Amino acid sequence: MDLENFKHKLEQVEFTDVFGSVLSSDVDLAESKLQVSFPSQYRDFIEKFGTVEVGSESIFGLGGLQYLDVVTVTEHLRSKKESQFPLHLIPIRSDGFGNYDCINTILSDAIIEWSHEDNSEKMLAKNFQDWLDGIVLLVLESQ
Repeated sequence: MDLENFKHKLEQVEFTDVFGSVLSSDVDLAESKLQVSFPSQYRDFIEKFGTVEVGSESIFGLGGLQYLDVVTVTEHLRSKKESQFPLHLIPIRSDGFGNYDCINTILSDAIIEWSHEDNSEKMLAKNFQDWLDGIVLLVLESQ
């Protein structure tokens, strides 16, 4: 599913909140603050949608509520000494129990689940678009 299909699928979900598009320069600033480069698929998502709440799931980005801001969440996780959050990860979703779906910048576009309990990483999807498709499918199936 590309971003146009994602937009269409959002219309089928009972509850969605899209916090709007974000300027490319704001995405550049976020990358600079975090000292990472966002994969092109995630960058395109942020520029088009900002941050999205789809059903019970929240996808971190820019331009939305503070607790969904990828820079704020990343900086918070990196500052917690007990979690040892790796610098190569960009959190894009919380499971609500302290674990995060993250972009692994070492593996390019791969999305992993990071466990706060043992600092382990488990592969979820080969890229952001595949992960996003799975999130939307999960939400649609649970309605």
